[in-house]
Amino acid sequence: MTFRILHSALFFLLLSSLLLSSCIKENEGKTVALIGTEYYIEDILTVIPDSLQAEFKTMFNGYPEGSIPDKIEGTYQVAPNLLKQTNLEIPTPRIDPDVYLRFSKQNNGTMTMELLQETLVQTTAPVFVMGNNKEFTVWFIEDKDVDDQNRMKRGVVVCGRWTDNGLANFRMAFVILESEGAKVPAPGSYYYYEDGNGLAQNCDWPL
Repeated sequence: MTFRILHSALFFLLLSSLLLSSCIKENEGKTVALIGTEYYIEDILTVIPDSLQAEFKTMFNGYPEGSIPDKIEGTYQVAPNLLKQTNLEIPTPRIDPDVYLRFSKQNNGTMTMELLQETLVQTTAPVFVMGNNKEFTVWFIEDKDVDDQNRMKRGVVVCGRWTDNGLANFRMAFVILESEGAKVPAPGSYYYYEDGNGLAQNCDWPL
Protein backbone atom coordinates (compact mmCIF):
# COMPACT_ATOMS: atom_id res chain seq x y z
CA MET A 1 0.00 0.00 0.00
CA THR A 2 2.73 2.47 -0.75
CA PHE A 3 1.40 4.32 2.18
CA ARG A 4 -0.11 5.67 -0.89
CA ILE A 5 -1.79 7.92 1.24
CA LEU A 6 0.92 10.22 1.65
CA HIS A 7 -1.49 12.57 2.92
CA SER A 8 -0.58 15.59 1.24
CA ALA A 9 -0.38 18.16 3.62
CA LEU A 10 1.64 17.13 6.13
CA PHE A 11 4.53 18.18 7.42
CA PHE A 12 4.60 21.38 8.83
CA LEU A 13 4.54 21.72 12.39
CA LEU A 14 6.71 24.27 13.77
CA LEU A 15 6.24 24.19 17.56
CA SER A 16 6.78 27.49 19.13
CA SER A 17 6.72 26.69 22.77
CA LEU A 18 9.56 25.06 24.64
CA LEU A 19 9.23 21.34 25.05
CA LEU A 20 9.18 20.58 28.70
CA SER A 21 9.99 16.94 28.23
CA SER A 22 12.61 15.11 26.25
CA CYS A 23 12.45 12.05 24.05
CA ILE A 24 15.03 9.74 22.56
CA LYS A 25 15.72 9.35 18.87
CA GLU A 26 18.00 6.98 17.01
CA ASN A 27 19.99 8.92 14.42
CA GLU A 28 22.59 7.11 12.31
CA GLY A 29 23.48 4.81 15.15
CA LYS A 30 23.62 7.57 17.74
CA THR A 31 21.12 8.17 20.51
CA VAL A 32 20.17 11.84 20.57
CA ALA A 33 18.18 13.42 23.40
CA LEU A 34 15.62 15.82 21.93
CA ILE A 35 15.33 18.69 24.37
CA GLY A 36 13.92 22.05 23.37
CA THR A 37 12.00 23.54 20.49
CA GLU A 38 14.93 23.71 18.10
CA TYR A 39 15.29 19.94 17.86
CA TYR A 40 11.60 19.46 17.25
CA ILE A 41 11.46 22.12 14.58
CA GLU A 42 14.39 20.52 12.80
CA ASP A 43 12.80 17.08 12.89
CA ILE A 44 9.36 18.22 11.81
CA LEU A 45 10.61 20.28 8.92
CA THR A 46 12.76 17.47 7.60
CA VAL A 47 9.47 15.74 6.80
CA ILE A 48 8.50 18.51 4.38
CA PRO A 49 10.57 19.59 1.38
CA ASP A 50 11.27 23.33 1.34
CA SER A 51 9.19 23.76 -1.82
CA LEU A 52 6.07 22.43 -0.06
CA GLN A 53 6.30 23.97 3.40
CA ALA A 54 4.14 27.03 2.66
CA GLU A 55 1.46 24.88 1.00
CA PHE A 56 1.38 22.41 3.87
CA LYS A 57 1.20 25.19 6.43
CA THR A 58 -1.92 26.46 4.69
CA MET A 59 -3.52 23.01 4.53
CA PHE A 60 -2.93 22.39 8.21
CA ASN A 61 -3.98 25.90 9.23
CA GLY A 62 -0.63 26.78 10.71
CA TYR A 63 1.92 24.99 12.81
CA PRO A 64 0.81 23.14 15.93
CA GLU A 65 2.40 24.40 19.12
CA GLY A 66 2.96 22.78 22.46
CA SER A 67 5.03 20.28 24.29
CA ILE A 68 3.40 16.94 25.03
CA PRO A 69 -0.33 16.28 24.52
CA ASP A 70 -2.62 14.26 26.72
CA LYS A 71 -2.67 10.50 26.17
CA ILE A 72 -4.03 9.68 22.71
CA GLU A 73 -3.47 5.93 22.90
CA GLY A 74 -6.23 3.83 21.36
CA THR A 75 -7.58 2.40 18.10
CA TYR A 76 -9.33 4.59 15.55
CA GLN A 77 -11.08 4.06 12.21
CA VAL A 78 -10.69 6.64 9.44
CA ALA A 79 -13.88 6.26 7.40
CA PRO A 80 -14.58 7.56 4.90
CA ASN A 81 -10.89 7.97 4.13
CA LEU A 82 -11.04 11.05 1.91
CA LEU A 83 -8.13 11.94 -0.37
CA LYS A 84 -8.64 15.68 -0.34
CA GLN A 85 -5.59 16.94 -2.21
CA THR A 86 -2.52 15.70 -4.10
CA ASN A 87 -0.06 17.11 -6.61
CA LEU A 88 -0.37 13.97 -8.76
CA GLU A 89 -2.79 13.60 -11.65
CA ILE A 90 -5.44 11.87 -9.57
CA PRO A 91 -9.08 13.04 -9.46
CA THR A 92 -9.97 14.50 -6.06
CA PRO A 93 -11.80 14.29 -3.81
CA ARG A 94 -11.59 10.47 -3.82
CA ILE A 95 -12.63 7.88 -1.26
CA ASP A 96 -9.90 5.34 -0.50
CA PRO A 97 -10.19 2.17 1.62
CA ASP A 98 -10.72 2.73 5.33
CA VAL A 99 -7.66 3.07 7.54
CA TYR A 100 -7.29 1.79 11.11
CA LEU A 101 -4.75 3.45 13.39
CA ARG A 102 -3.55 2.19 16.75
CA PHE A 103 -1.39 4.31 19.04
CA SER A 104 0.33 2.63 21.99
CA LYS A 105 3.29 2.91 24.36
CA GLN A 106 3.05 6.69 24.54
CA ASN A 107 5.87 8.06 26.68
CA ASN A 108 6.77 11.73 26.75
CA GLY A 109 7.25 12.62 23.10
CA THR A 110 7.27 9.19 21.48
CA MET A 111 4.95 6.24 20.92
CA THR A 112 4.24 3.31 18.59
CA MET A 113 1.86 3.63 15.65
CA GLU A 114 0.22 0.78 13.71
CA LEU A 115 -1.66 1.39 10.47
CA LEU A 116 -3.96 -1.14 8.80
CA GLN A 117 -5.42 -0.61 5.33
CA GLU A 118 -7.19 -3.47 3.65
CA THR A 119 -5.04 -6.45 4.73
CA LEU A 120 -1.68 -4.73 5.14
CA VAL A 121 -0.44 -3.78 8.61
CA GLN A 122 2.46 -1.40 9.09
CA THR A 123 4.06 -0.77 12.48
CA THR A 124 6.33 2.22 13.10
CA ALA A 125 8.22 2.84 16.33
CA PRO A 126 9.01 5.28 17.55
CA VAL A 127 6.92 8.05 16.11
CA PHE A 128 7.07 11.54 17.56
CA VAL A 129 4.10 13.30 19.14
CA MET A 130 3.53 16.85 20.35
CA GLY A 131 0.64 19.15 21.09
CA ASN A 132 -1.39 21.07 23.65
CA ASN A 133 -3.94 19.35 25.85
CA LYS A 134 -6.20 17.40 23.45
CA GLU A 135 -4.63 18.76 20.25
CA PHE A 136 -1.86 16.59 18.85
CA THR A 137 0.49 16.08 15.93
CA VAL A 138 2.34 12.86 15.12
CA TRP A 139 5.21 12.82 12.63
CA PHE A 140 7.96 10.52 11.45
CA ILE A 141 10.17 9.68 8.48
CA GLU A 142 10.14 6.16 7.11
CA ASP A 143 12.53 4.45 4.70
CA LYS A 144 11.00 1.27 3.27
CA ASP A 145 11.27 -1.26 0.48
CA VAL A 146 7.98 -1.61 -1.37
CA ASP A 147 9.36 -4.71 -3.07
CA ASP A 148 12.69 -5.92 -4.47
CA GLN A 149 12.82 -3.18 -7.10
CA ASN A 150 10.99 -0.28 -5.51
CA ARG A 151 11.96 1.77 -2.48
CA MET A 152 10.81 5.03 -0.97
CA LYS A 153 11.52 7.38 1.88
CA ARG A 154 8.52 9.34 3.01
CA GLY A 155 7.47 11.77 5.65
CA VAL A 156 4.20 11.27 7.50
CA VAL A 157 2.17 13.71 9.59
CA VAL A 158 -1.05 12.99 11.48
CA CYS A 159 -3.05 15.71 13.25
CA GLY A 160 -6.25 15.91 15.24
CA ARG A 161 -7.92 16.49 18.60
CA TRP A 162 -8.55 13.69 21.08
CA THR A 163 -12.16 13.30 22.24
CA ASP A 164 -14.10 10.63 24.13
CA ASN A 165 -15.47 9.39 20.78
CA GLY A 166 -12.30 9.45 18.71
CA LEU A 167 -9.96 11.87 16.93
CA ALA A 168 -11.77 15.00 15.78
CA ASN A 169 -10.58 17.13 12.84
CA PHE A 170 -8.47 14.17 11.74
CA ARG A 171 -5.91 14.87 8.99
CA MET A 172 -3.07 12.79 7.63
CA ALA A 173 -0.48 13.54 4.97
CA PHE A 174 2.38 11.74 3.26
CA VAL A 175 5.16 13.17 1.12
CA ILE A 176 7.78 11.30 -0.87
CA LEU A 177 11.29 12.43 0.05
CA GLU A 178 13.24 9.86 -2.00
CA SER A 179 12.18 7.08 -4.37
CA GLU A 180 13.66 4.35 -6.54
CA GLY A 181 11.75 2.23 -9.06
CA ALA A 182 8.84 2.62 -11.44
CA LYS A 183 6.07 1.78 -8.96
CA VAL A 184 6.58 4.61 -6.50
CA PRO A 185 5.87 8.33 -7.02
CA ALA A 186 8.64 10.83 -7.62
CA PRO A 187 10.15 12.83 -4.75
CA GLY A 188 7.94 15.78 -3.84
CA SER A 189 4.73 13.85 -4.51
CA TYR A 190 2.24 14.16 -1.68
CA TYR A 191 -1.22 13.05 -0.56
CA TYR A 192 -3.41 14.83 1.96
CA TYR A 193 -6.26 12.93 3.64
CA GLU A 194 -9.08 13.77 5.99
CA ASP A 195 -11.75 11.72 7.71
CA GLY A 196 -14.78 12.52 5.58
CA ASN A 197 -16.97 12.82 8.68
CA GLY A 198 -14.43 14.87 10.59
CA LEU A 199 -13.99 12.18 13.27
CA ALA A 200 -11.77 9.09 13.27
CA GLN A 201 -13.96 7.03 15.60
CA ASN A 202 -12.96 4.76 18.45
CA CYS A 203 -13.09 1.11 17.38
CA ASP A 204 -11.66 -2.34 17.95
CA TRP A 205 -8.62 -3.52 16.01
CA PRO A 206 -10.19 -5.64 13.22
CA LEU A 207 -7.55 -8.37 13.07
